[in-house]
Amino acid sequence: MGELNIRVSQMEGKLPVSVLHVSGDIDASSHQDLDNKAIEIIEAGAQHVILDLTDVSYMSSAGFRSMHKIHVALQASASETACLKLLKPSEEIRRLMKTIGFDVHISIYDDLTRAVDAF
Repeated sequence: MGELNIRVSQMEGKLPVSVLHVSGDIDASSHQDLDNKAIEIIEAGAQHVILDLTDVSYMSSAGFRSMHKIHVALQASASETACLKLLKPSEEIRRLMKTIGFDVHISIYDDLTRAVDAF
C-alpha cells in the first residue's frame, strides 16, 4: 500500500478548527500514523477536527478504527461541542460509513468552508 501523508492546518470559523489533510491509503500499515497525529493535536487542545479525506483513495477497516478512535477521543474531552467531521470521503468510504452506522455520529461535508462553519 502507499505512503500516508498528513498535514495539519488551522481554520477559524465561529470556533477554531483543526484540519487533518490526509493523502494516501489508510490501512493496517499506516493507520497508526493517523492515530498518533490526531491524538497529538487533541492532547494539544484541538476540540473541533475535520478529517480531510479528499486525497484518500483507500481505507481499510483499520482506517475506520482510527476514525472511531479519533471520535471517541474528542467525545472524551471536556468540551460538549468537541467532535469530528469528515471532508470529501470517496463514494466507497461513504457507502461503508453508512453500512457500519458511522454516518449517524460523524457528519460528512463536501465543502471545507461549510464544514468549518458547522462547528
